[in-house]
Amino acid sequence: IIVLAGFLPIIPAWFCEKWNGRLINIHPSLLPAYGGKGMYGVHVQEAVMEAHEEYAGCTVHYVNAGIDTGDIIEQRKIKVDYALTPWELGGQVYEEGIKLLPVVVSKLLNQ
Repeated sequence: IIVLAGFLPIIPAWFCEKWNGRLINIHPSLLPAYGGKGMYGVHVQEAVMEAHEEYAGCTVHYVNAGIDTGDIIEQRKIKVDYALTPWELGGQVYEEGIKLLPVVVSKLLNQ
């Protein structure tokens, strides 16, 4: 598998097709919400908080030619604490992501 781990540049469609089902990434939201163009880093948590969401989280997903549109593999969610700034919430989401990603990679390698 190829793990992009938060890689931001858009991957060409031909590369996604060549590595279909073996190319994964992590995104700092509960996809399909808050994915797509411009939704990265603190922008995601700002949007989550502006929408008064109850939960934030992260998603490990397969990469396809779209932006954050590949099939979801696994997600982790946390309750949004509105005493935090979007940056602080993003830090909590990041901490969940660094726990989730190796778990997913291990599961995929052992299938």
